Amino acid sequence: MTGAGHEPGDRRGSPRSGGGRAGSVLAFDEAAGLGTVRADDGGEYPFHCVAVADGSRRVPVGARVSFVVAPGLPGRWEATAVAQLASPSSPAASPPSKTSPPPVASPPPGTS
Repeated sequence: MTGAGHEPGDRRGSPRSGGGRAGSVLAFDEAAGLGTVRADDGGEYPFHCVAVADGSRRVPVGARVSFVVAPGLPGRWEATAVAQLASPSSPAASPPSKTSPPPVASPPPGTS
């Protein structure tokens, strides 16, 4: 498992710190508030619910997220600023439609 077991000051084999990374939530225990993010490069980083950027303290398993890797307790790399990314199928990720809405149907003749 990449990211575990390295001292924060040990740059040998350490993840790229700072800057944003992307990955998916591998596991999340809502009761304990603990989860794991798997980075796109295969590294796995634990996180605590207080690291969820929107303040909700939860994120669904399998969700695509962005995060920052930072030294944590006890001397391991952790995911911080975990933010769920909009999925390609969600309206937030789709550009606004440039087509006009469908025309409103007029009432049938003789029903006014």
